[in-house]
Amino acid sequence: VALNTTFNTVNNEISGKLDADNFQFKFFEFIIKNGISDTGGHFDLNCDIKGTLSNIRLRGTGLTHKGQVKVDYLSNTFYFDQQEIRINEKVIDVTGGKIADKFGNEAVLTGGLYHEYLKDFNLNLNISGDEFLILNTTKKDNNAYYGTGFGQGSITFTGPFEKTDIVINATTGPGTILNIPVEASKEGADESFIEFVEKGKLLEVAHDTVAIQEFIAEGVNVEMNITITPDAKIRIIFDEQLN
Repeated sequence: VALNTTFNTVNNEISGKLDADNFQFKFFEFIIKNGISDTGGHFDLNCDIKGTLSNIRLRGTGLTHKGQVKVDYLSNTFYFDQQEIRINEKVIDVTGGKIADKFGNEAVLTGGLYHEYLKDFNLNLNISGDEFLILNTTKKDNNAYYGTGFGQGSITFTGPFEKTDIVINATTGPGTILNIPVEASKEGADESFIEFVEKGKLLEVAHDTVAIQEFIAEGVNVEMNITITPDAKIRIIFDEQLN
């Protein structure tokens, strides 16, 4: 990282450049304490600095190289390479960028990571794709519901990393297996965790829809709205010992 600035004492203005080559994504695990892990890769950054000491402005662009990050609650690792990012004093903007799941399926990003001069980070990020791995959890990750979720849809992240709101809207695709232990849902979550739909209403639509509403675990708020197609398997587990 190279920082070169000049300061005009007459008008109290600062100007300069911030350049970074081979800046490791691992750094973000030190400033973002919760929610992400297994970061990898690096990015290059070229940023102009202008303004006064009380009102510094940043304007720059960066390019990612073999980047990856695991979203812990989804237990899903996303990959991004040769993607442009834009940065100013308020936001690291990734709109228009593409990420891939571990199978190479791509999704498009909208929004980014909001901050106050690289402090007080807040997410406002959407990931949208057609055939994409959304969920990849085991019972160890989340005993309220777990499984492998492929399909068309979006994931929206908002709020700080220590208390992130995650909203998943998806239509299942082939390979989806979602496990819902009834005993765990009764013991570890609010009564509104699963929304049951009347039989008559289910017969009126082409596919079943399961809404998992605002499940809260360790500071993470999750809302899942899933349209179930015949490609998916949903397992309601009453007694795991009997399978």
